[in-house]
Amino acid sequence: MPQGIAKIHQEVFDLLMKYHKADETFLFSFRQVNRKSRLEKGYWFLGDEHYLAVSFWRGKDWMSRMPSIAFTIFSHGATLLELNAKGLNKRNYFGSRMLSQLGVYKMDGSFGFRKEYREFSNKEYLKSLESFIKNDKSIIDIAIRNHSATSIGESLGKDDLDFIYSGDFDTQLITIERYQKQLIEKHKTTGYLKEFSIKNFGPITDLSIKNIPNGCKWVFLTGENGAGKTTILKALATGLCQNNDQQHPVAVGFGAFEIEIGIDSPFGIEKTTIKADDDISNKRKIPNGLAVYGPVRLLTQGSLNDEFIYLNKNNISQKMTFGLFNPIGVLRDLSGNYVFSVRPKYYEETLRWFLSNIAENLSEIMPNVYKVEVNPIGEGHELTYFQGKEKSGIDPVGTPFEKLPSGTRNFAAMILDMMIRFSEQQGDVTDPANFTGIVLIDEIDLHLHPIMQKEIVEQLADTFPKIQFIVTTHSPIPMLGAPKNSLFINVSKDENDAICAQSLKIDITGLLPNAILTSPIFDFDEIININHDPKERLNTEDDYNEAVFYKILERKISERTLTNGLKK
Repeated sequence: MPQGIAKIHQEVFDLLMKYHKADETFLFSFRQVNRKSRLEKGYWFLGDEHYLAVSFWRGKDWMSRMPSIAFTIFSHGATLLELNAKGLNKRNYFGSRMLSQLGVYKMDGSFGFRKEYREFSNKEYLKSLESFIKNDKSIIDIAIRNHSATSIGESLGKDDLDFIYSGDFDTQLITIERYQKQLIEKHKTTGYLKEFSIKNFGPITDLSIKNIPNGCKWVFLTGENGAGKTTILKALATGLCQNNDQQHPVAVGFGAFEIEIGIDSPFGIEKTTIKADDDISNKRKIPNGLAVYGPVRLLTQGSLNDEFIYLNKNNISQKMTFGLFNPIGVLRDLSGNYVFSVRPKYYEETLRWFLSNIAENLSEIMPNVYKVEVNPIGEGHELTYFQGKEKSGIDPVGTPFEKLPSGTRNFAAMILDMMIRFSEQQGDVTDPANFTGIVLIDEIDLHLHPIMQKEIVEQLADTFPKIQFIVTTHSPIPMLGAPKNSLFINVSKDENDAICAQSLKIDITGLLPNAILTSPIFDFDEIININHDPKERLNTEDDYNEAVFYKILERKISERTLTNGLKK
C-alpha cells in the first residue's frame, strides 16, 4: 500500500470514484501527463511531493498550470479551498455572493481567495473533502451554472470555468487506471523489509539494521540462546502489523517502544514508525501479506483434544502473531467451515480450487509424503497424508495429521497455515508462487532432522518465491538451502548486556557446515570432538565414507610399516 502523499492520492481517488459510481455526473479532474514520472509514482492529481490539488471544473491558470478552483490537501493532512481568478479573462465568476457563502478570504497581492478547513484535524482530510463536496462544492456549482445561463451565445475560451466534460473524464480515467495496474504489478515485486530500527522494546535499547540487499528473500538471525533473536522477531512482528492483531495490541508489557519499519516499494523505501502508545484501532499490517510463527508448530485447530479444551480454537488461530508471543501456537487448518474469512463470490468453485491446490502443493513440498487427500468431515475437511518416497503404495491407508512424525507435522502445519492465511489476504491470487509478503519463523530448524532442515528452506523458497522469510536458527544446515542474496544477521549481547545485531557480508555458497559454524555467523571456536586424540590426524574429508576409507588406509599403512620394522 502506498504511503505519504501517494497514499493520500489513492485514498482521494477511491473516495471520489465512490461518488462517481453512485452518480455518473459527478466528475473531477486528473493529472494528464506523466511529467517527472509522477503518474508512475501514483500521483493521480496535480501537485508534487508536498500536496495534491483536485478540481471538479474546467478552467485553469495556464501560467501556473493550476486549476482555477481546487481543493488542496497537504502531505501533513491540512486542507484548503483555493480560487484563482487570474486566468479567467476578467469574467466575474467569483461574485461577492458566492465568496460570502463560501466564507473565503482574499489573499494579499493576488487574484486569489482561500478557505482553510481548520475544523478538521490533519488526520481527517477525507472527512474535510467530503464536507466540501456536500457543502461548498454545491455553492460553486450553482454559481457556475448561473453564470453559464447568463452567457448564452458567448463562446467559452480555454481559460473559462465550466463543468468537466464526461468524454474528457473517461479518457483521463483510462490513463489513470493503466498506471494503477502498472503500480499493482510493481508492488507484487516489492514489499520486502529493507531496514528497521528498534528502541526500548523490552531488553532492546537501541538496535538497527540498514541496507538489506535489494531482492533479499531470506534473512537468517543467528546467535546464542538468550542473545535476543526472538525478541527482535517479536519487535518486527509488532512493527509489520502496526501492533494490531485482530484489534488487539501485539506487544503488551514491552515498554515505551518505538519501531521503525522500512519497506521497499515502487516509490523507494517507505518508512512507518510504530509507538507503544499509538491508537491501533485504524492500523493495518504494512506488507501485502504477513504470517508469523513461534517455535511451537505442532498443534492445529482440528488436532486439539480434551487436554486443550480451554483454548478458544477459532480466535487463537485467527491471530497471526499468537504463537510467537505465547508458549503455545495453534495453526490454521481445514477442520472448520471458515476456510475463507470473506466468502468469495463463487465460493464453491473457489473452495474446490483451493482444496485441490492445497493437496497438490503439500504433496510436492513435503519430504517423504507422495500424496495428500482432502476429504469432507463435518463442517470442514480432513487431510490424509500418504508417506513414502515413491508412489508405490508404501502407505496405502494414509496417515492423519495427529499421527505424523513431529518433524513432518511441524512442516505440514506451518505450510498449510501459510497457504490459508495468504489465500485470505490475497484473494485474487490463484497460484501460491505469486503470493507476496513477509513470513517470520522462530527456530525454523526445530523438530527437524538435518535433511529436513535443509529441505524446508529449499521447498519454501521454491513454493513461495515472492515471499521474504525472516527466520531464526541455531543450525548451519538450513543455510545449505538458502537462496543467493540471503542475509545473515548475528545477534549478541555487549559488555553492558545490551542486545546488538550485525549484518554479515558472507558468501556461504561454497562453505560446508563446519566452515559456516566457525564463521562470524555462529562464532563457533571449537568444533572438534572432545574425545579426539590430538596425536591422531584430524579427518577433514568432506564425505563420511571417504573419511572412513582414509582412516582404514592409514591404519593399514601404519600396521605394514610396523611389521616391516619388526622384520628388520
